Amino acid sequence: MANLNSKKNSNVTESIYFTMPHDFDSISDFYIPAITPRSGVYYPGAVHIHTNDFIDDIVDYLHTQCLKKQTDDFSIRFRIANEKETIIFRGRRIKSIDCDWFALRRLPKKVPELSQLNFPKNLYDFFKSEKIENGLFIVCGETGNGKTTTLASIINYRLKNMASFCMTIEDPIEMPLEGYYDNFDKNNKYTGRGVCIQTEVSSADEREYGLAVKGALRSYPTSSNSILFLGEIRDGLTAMEALKIAASGHLVMTTLHANDIQSGIKRYMDMCKSTGKSIEEIKSLLSSVIRVIVHQELVNVHGTKDKKPSIKLAYSQDSKSQLAGAINQEKMDSGLPSVLQLQHAIVSSGKNIIEEITKP
Repeated sequence: MANLNSKKNSNVTESIYFTMPHDFDSISDFYIPAITPRSGVYYPGAVHIHTNDFIDDIVDYLHTQCLKKQTDDFSIRFRIANEKETIIFRGRRIKSIDCDWFALRRLPKKVPELSQLNFPKNLYDFFKSEKIENGLFIVCGETGNGKTTTLASIINYRLKNMASFCMTIEDPIEMPLEGYYDNFDKNNKYTGRGVCIQTEVSSADEREYGLAVKGALRSYPTSSNSILFLGEIRDGLTAMEALKIAASGHLVMTTLHANDIQSGIKRYMDMCKSTGKSIEEIKSLLSSVIRVIVHQELVNVHGTKDKKPSIKLAYSQDSKSQLAGAINQEKMDSGLPSVLQLQHAIVSSGKNIIEEITKP
């Protein structure tokens, strides 16, 4: 049974004394009505919550935390007493005609390794390349297509192998990245320590979120291999600050909702225009810092229920690249499609992506 007089370990994670049901690890989602929480269901299996006394206790705790949240999107973090792993649920408030519901999705206990994402070898090598050391790295696509998982896996690789320093600004936190990552070479010699600090800032207040992004720049060590991960760019202030931080020598990684790469670039520029900046200034800055823009879609693996990522990608090594030149054109639509088509053919060929794209 649960003791809801929990002890706070920090401002975001509590230690909770639960007797956990043996099948708790298999639960992926809860749907909890605000008025009668035990009448909800959990998945897989669409099981009525009230049929399991142990689940009742967990749902009572989750329901209490949901009611405290002031925004529609949020996360709930807790740790079972005497256990090391933090359990994270991503939550969303749904307003129905009868009452509010809370949809809770349990997040993975750990970030998948980059090698587990089933990318072709040339894409796998590209994503772990040390040549991508600064600038703006965007993964765009529709909801539920693994954008955050891909970026988290790339960051995880860099923390473990490049002793990177990473700060995240998310709403809500989706992947467990925070912590230390000791690095060792092939001879098992210690080579340094990667560090990730995760923060959760409400994007409902654009000013608060934008200030958090701006403040991140003052929090980095004076060294290379620094990453800023923005869970998603949703407003012009954040989009402009991301460009400025990328221009200062950091690697800024983020996700964006878009149907393809070209519409993703257009959407990014439109958000920047809302800050009052001229289109010429925006194009100049974006073309100088853009390094990678990916469109990702999860597609079915033939003959199975599994899915794998389908990737289209554009890469720019500097402000003189073909991609940068296409973005800077007066009429971007005239040159960008041909650049994207050429680079997609290189990615599909299986050849070394950076070598082929940067050939004179």
